[in-house]
Amino acid sequence: MSKEELLQKRLKTVSEATGWDFDKAKQEMDKAAKMGIPNGKYVLHQAWMFSEDELSELKEILDIQKAKQSENEIWHANVVSEKSGWPFEKSLEMLRIAKKKGYTYKMFVTDTFWRKTEEEINALPKYQKEVSEEKEADVESRRAKAREYRDIIMEEMGWSLPKTRLESLRARVLCGCTGIEFYLFGIYKNGIDEGNKFITAEYNAKMKTRYCDWRAESLNYFKNKGTFNKEFKDFITRKWFLNTEINFDEFKEIVKGLNKIIYKPIDGLEGRGIRIFELPEDESGLLHIYNEIINEPEGIVEEFIVQHPAISEIYPNAVNTIRVMSFLDNGKGKVLNAVMKFATYSNVDNYYQGGLAVGVDVEKGVLCTDGVDYQGNIYKLHPYSNKELKGFKIPFWKELVAMIEEAAKVHPEQPYIGWDVSITPNGPEIVEGNNRQGAYLIQYPFAVCNHEGKRHTIEPYLWF
Repeated sequence: MSKEELLQKRLKTVSEATGWDFDKAKQEMDKAAKMGIPNGKYVLHQAWMFSEDELSELKEILDIQKAKQSENEIWHANVVSEKSGWPFEKSLEMLRIAKKKGYTYKMFVTDTFWRKTEEEINALPKYQKEVSEEKEADVESRRAKAREYRDIIMEEMGWSLPKTRLESLRARVLCGCTGIEFYLFGIYKNGIDEGNKFITAEYNAKMKTRYCDWRAESLNYFKNKGTFNKEFKDFITRKWFLNTEINFDEFKEIVKGLNKIIYKPIDGLEGRGIRIFELPEDESGLLHIYNEIINEPEGIVEEFIVQHPAISEIYPNAVNTIRVMSFLDNGKGKVLNAVMKFATYSNVDNYYQGGLAVGVDVEKGVLCTDGVDYQGNIYKLHPYSNKELKGFKIPFWKELVAMIEEAAKVHPEQPYIGWDVSITPNGPEIVEGNNRQGAYLIQYPFAVCNHEGKRHTIEPYLWF
């Protein structure tokens, strides 16, 4: 697209949003450009809605963002130098060559561009971003959630839309947070200094970018629940099988003696698609369940975990698990952070389906906050059992920590992992692991209850 074509596209965007004709749109864009706000930024941030003072404020934020981008470039050059063995100056030069072709710094690292020669990088085609329908739907869902939270902020703080957009942008630049985190971590009301206490999206991404090997075969073990169970069999005692790899006779043999099984889509997220089956004693009933299971999308079927009775006293109708963030530090596994998840009315503890998250003191293995739901409501007592949450001591906590420290060593090329762990009457058991872990859930109850973030737990590993 030529410069003139790009200008016309931007003028059309502004004109359609404001009702101005092209001359008026061009006049306002030129005025902003004289203040130091390029046309692209003017459109990106919908600056036509800003007053002159707000435009000046936007210019200040964009200047800070430019300085931060320079710092970010240096950080990624250090990562490339660390992984490739190149001198820092060469790493920086190669990053810039790729960037001009549309390849981000993160992409340079995760696609291991340092394995390419300078000639190969120069020969790369202009990067064209391809977005699947599923990915686009996920992005739009997050945008809708961000807009919902933005409206809540405007009502609570009495801010105009331009003010809210400016404050959100300021926090994104200075704290590295998303629009959703801006609300959920309370940054909009507690300020930038508070925001910098959190592992926001930027810093969580940096941990994964710097430490995880994005080309290693072991990534597949975390993407697929079946291969995960095979790879981490030393930490799993429950029976399991894939619904695509079993006949009825094998099914009967595996489920013999079991009362309940659970089906999970092989690549499911956020508890979507999970089904639980009570097993009858008669063969015809078993055949009916078998047929239902094999007609589901590819998935894993597992023995339903029996949880520790002390946890069942709080909520008995689901397996309530613990989310654990670990890091492998020079060959030593460490538990950095943890929350415990409780279901409230369903048979899954998923936080996005009505569950609660409760902060865990990782030194003591004790719940140290009240429960918090997805809407930010606080629960001192579990709504099902009226049991107090804060102060509950998790059974077998020392054993859980020891288990995660060992599991973290299985694939040292993936040192930054999120685990879901259940506590059975006989001890802890890993449910699944996630090399693409987010950092929001594991901090959320601390944010809501204590205005506390957890960036300090990863700070020693972020910088050079």
